[in-house]
Amino acid sequence: MMNNNFYRKIGFGIRRQSQVPKDPLSWALDQVDKDFGIKWPMPVPSAESLRVKYSEFRVAGDKTLRDKHKDSRVAYEQALQKLGWELGSSYWENLELSARHYSAINSDQPFFERLWWFWGNHFTVIDKDWLPQFLTGAYQREVIRPKLEGNFADLLFAATTALPMLHSLDNRFSVGPDSKFGRSLEKKGKTPTINENHARELLELHTVSSETGYSQDDITHMAYIMTGWENPWPFKPTKFNKDMHQPGKHSVLGKTYESKSFNSKPTLEAACQDLAVRPETAKHLAFKLVRHFISDNPTSQMTAPIEAAWIESNGHLPTVHKKLAEVIYQFKDQPKFQQPEVWLVQVANILGINWPMPASMFQHDFKFEPSAEIKLISFALQELGHSPYRAKQPNGFSDVSEDWISPELLIRRLAISRRVIEGPADKNPYKQNQRQRYFDIDSIVALNFKNPEEVNALLSKVEKPEHKLELLLSSEEMLFA
Repeated sequence: MMNNNFYRKIGFGIRRQSQVPKDPLSWALDQVDKDFGIKWPMPVPSAESLRVKYSEFRVAGDKTLRDKHKDSRVAYEQALQKLGWELGSSYWENLELSARHYSAINSDQPFFERLWWFWGNHFTVIDKDWLPQFLTGAYQREVIRPKLEGNFADLLFAATTALPMLHSLDNRFSVGPDSKFGRSLEKKGKTPTINENHARELLELHTVSSETGYSQDDITHMAYIMTGWENPWPFKPTKFNKDMHQPGKHSVLGKTYESKSFNSKPTLEAACQDLAVRPETAKHLAFKLVRHFISDNPTSQMTAPIEAAWIESNGHLPTVHKKLAEVIYQFKDQPKFQQPEVWLVQVANILGINWPMPASMFQHDFKFEPSAEIKLISFALQELGHSPYRAKQPNGFSDVSEDWISPELLIRRLAISRRVIEGPADKNPYKQNQRQRYFDIDSIVALNFKNPEEVNALLSKVEKPEHKLELLLSSEEMLFA
């Protein structure tokens, strides 16, 4: 008998009245070669258009409005709030999240959607300086997602040089001591310094991991290679500033790269190419993929096939993802805790709920704060402690169950599931098709759980359909897949 947990382990479960794939593994394998785009029935602004709004907002907040209202903090905060409404500081993140969830539920590629979420978290941009409100969603949509069709090296370079990542890790403050700008600082009695944040995360988090045993010199020389890559004030597009770049030869993990002061792009690209195909990177990322999809405690039996696929294909992501799907299928009986955001979308999907808010409800005049209905999605994720664009640390959100299992967080899941099921206020027509559609619990259980008899036995302990539903959504069977 097929273990239907597989569809929640690899995607978001089977929606009510949907057909279960006859060949689950082929169904998954067919999803990873090409991205057929985000399924969202309204335009989503480009990253560049949002960068322009972000720049205007930050310049006003840091300079224009601050100077204008320097004698009144209240007046400054009111003016900044008004400008935020006009530029969408409380709108764009909710739009991005809604497009993300809508696509997860309505796409024919739920495994691809899950992979996109994984890599977005791998290349985390931290919650800093209004990035989530304007840029992080577009970064994941325009930088991360398209690169999943190709090689990890290209994804790595694109993420490394993306404006939100550069700003998040302060690379624009990294000045080569022998650069033109560095020498000019010395003439003024100032000491030019490199910022190692980005270089350290590139090695530790994004590629080879700390277990490789790289040295401080490796970090320093990687930082030298990255000097000059910046998002210049006032938050202009990413560019390479040759005047800040440290020229010369730089050795990273035994490989020497020669930086020409007039152009470091080939040097950084070459370093990313080399890091992407190292066996240590294959090992680190195979471990992370297994820990996200299969088990908190990956075994070599789980990781070795993915490592081998990575090395043999030089990090070709569709090849790696297909091997991952095979391993997930092999270990489909291994229970894996589902992160809160994944769980939330699975709840909406298997119950057949219209989540998120329909695109028609996102009409907004930018004169006031967005409605509570528009902001419901960010509210729900904040309550669950898992706002995907608001990680506090560069290592992103944890995949390990012990970081998520607590009485408070489980109670929040139950409360949020009630809120999602109920939908918005009665005055909205959206709620009219929500009532009573989600109580066909027998079919929900049959479609999405490996042990429907055991689950139904658990649910038989309560009588009311709504109580059965609450018990199901908070059960161990639902929290794990």
